[in-house]
Amino acid sequence: MLKKLKKIIKNNIYLFFLYKYLIALKNKLLYSNAERAEKYLEKQYKLIVGKKLNLKKLETFTEKVQHRKLYPDNILFTTCADKYLVREYVKEKIGEEYLIPLYLATEMLTLNQWKELPNSFVVKPNHDSGNFEIVQDKRNLSRSEAKRIIAKMNLALKINFGWLMLEKHYIDIKPRIIIEKLLLTEKNKLPTDYKFYCFKNKILV
Repeated sequence: MLKKLKKIIKNNIYLFFLYKYLIALKNKLLYSNAERAEKYLEKQYKLIVGKKLNLKKLETFTEKVQHRKLYPDNILFTTCADKYLVREYVKEKIGEEYLIPLYLATEMLTLNQWKELPNSFVVKPNHDSGNFEIVQDKRNLSRSEAKRIIAKMNLALKINFGWLMLEKHYIDIKPRIIIEKLLLTEKNKLPTDYKFYCFKNKILV
């Protein structure tokens, strides 16, 4: 019964984002207090990693990540988590030529804006992680599918990802929808996405 309910929620974007909104609200109410947030994180860490989390004596990469979730002590963390604001940071540090071309940044995506976009692009909120849509050719999408994507993106703006995931550097990001150029390989395939994690001046594999 529970699995069936979860499937229904996942397949209905309105129920799905309502579910996320309620979790974020619950976390904000319960874990605004740092001590309670630490206890919750310690419990989750033990459950997932299998060992005790000591936030007072940080040694491993994952321990430092957990601490940073609760105590982002540098405004740069928020800037770099913001997919829109980080563009200016990258531009200042290494140059605009390293940025993916931006077609649109908006606080609410409309059907009229959608019609003005090129045929291929990537659309995503700037304030969360893992929520995006790759549109390889919008001419192949029905009007209802376009409306579904637009609704999904606009609903995502209602969710405070920082409270949803208890990653506090996301809390103060101003939600926007950004639409960027779709990058493809010479064979018209999606490029491989590489992520590098650095710890103590070494790249972790």
